[in-house]
Amino acid sequence: MGQTTSYLVGAMARKVGVEVKRPRNLRVEVLRLLAILGIAIFHTFLPWFNSIAYGAQTGVDTSALSQSAPMLFFLGLFSLLGAMGNHVFYMISGFFLLPRIANDSVVPGFWGRQYRAVVRRVAIIVVSVALYAAIVLVIDHWWDIPNVSLSSAGWLLGGLEFIWIYLALIVVAPLAGWLQRRWSSGWPVFIVVVFLAVASLNVYIAFFSQGRLERGFFDWRKLMSAVTYAIGFLLAGFIGSRWEYFERLGHSLLFGSIFMAVVIELLLSLAHDGALIGAVSFKSTSIVSFLLAAGALIAALSRDVEKVLPGVESVPARAVRWLAAATLGFYIVQSMLYAAWNSVSTPLLDAIVQSGVGGVDDMGYTVVSLWSVLLFVVVGIVFSAAFVALVLVIDRLVRHSLLSLLKLER
Repeated sequence: MGQTTSYLVGAMARKVGVEVKRPRNLRVEVLRLLAILGIAIFHTFLPWFNSIAYGAQTGVDTSALSQSAPMLFFLGLFSLLGAMGNHVFYMISGFFLLPRIANDSVVPGFWGRQYRAVVRRVAIIVVSVALYAAIVLVIDHWWDIPNVSLSSAGWLLGGLEFIWIYLALIVVAPLAGWLQRRWSSGWPVFIVVVFLAVASLNVYIAFFSQGRLERGFFDWRKLMSAVTYAIGFLLAGFIGSRWEYFERLGHSLLFGSIFMAVVIELLLSLAHDGALIGAVSFKSTSIVSFLLAAGALIAALSRDVEKVLPGVESVPARAVRWLAAATLGFYIVQSMLYAAWNSVSTPLLDAIVQSGVGGVDDMGYTVVSLWSVLLFVVVGIVFSAAFVALVLVIDRLVRHSLLSLLKLER
């Protein structure tokens, strides 16, 4: 009742022209940045992970690495981190958007108001993709970017699958929020049943039916990625609407998931089982990554923190918020330019690893220096962080300026 009253007050204020500033939670903004950093780290090390876990031909020599427990451990964790970052993106949107829509559904003019908002959100996504597609095509004219071409649309369809799923969820969000409000008794049961069904099917995919590493846009396993993200979006929206039941769960879920992830990856790396490591963190189907994302989001919101308006925050807080607003732009850029930035990072990191290869152990396996593995990890993380920072700054200066010019940004 309190949320509905709050929304009605806000709606009335906007109707009479009063600007309503929503308080922001800095922890959530930090979580956004950590999520995209995790995505970048995952993609930086992806050639080694795909080679060791799935036997893919990625252009790197991993013949001496499949028996390196430290290498397997770090690669396994980075894969979980990448999937977690994807889930965080959808869960943050669902957590804040769906309860707000559900509350708005009792206010006259709901559908028209919501779908005007949907049109604006969709326009932001489409304009953002078009902008970066144009920039990437210009770059491709001088520096060949693999898979990018005017004669092919694959890099804009399957390559941007993550973005199109987000757009689809934005479109159906008003209906989901409307149902969440009116189906108060059945909605929790629906969410739990669908989550368990999706989780069970994902376990089957990961351990028994992975299929090819590169899958078609309509491959049923690839579609399960979309379904998994959708259930995360809906589950987060449900958590947001029943916050009093979940707010004390965050830290237990987060630390429990971290402990589980570390123990699993440690045991599998000591067993030198790259295939099983690949199954545990198989794309977006990883239950561990899902739990990590849910725990991180709830933990970020589970304590009362000072919420201040822009203009009275500290400089670091303003910097975090300024950069976090470029999250969508980063996801678009990393999808389009993944092959390009990997063409820079992969040779550098491969040289570091190969410099530490030498000798054999008592079992006859080639030994890789621990120091070279640690240097490999540190340099890869630094490279990823630098790429993230560069893209975020450019996005804020270019894409957000365009959105402001088009009056799409509030």
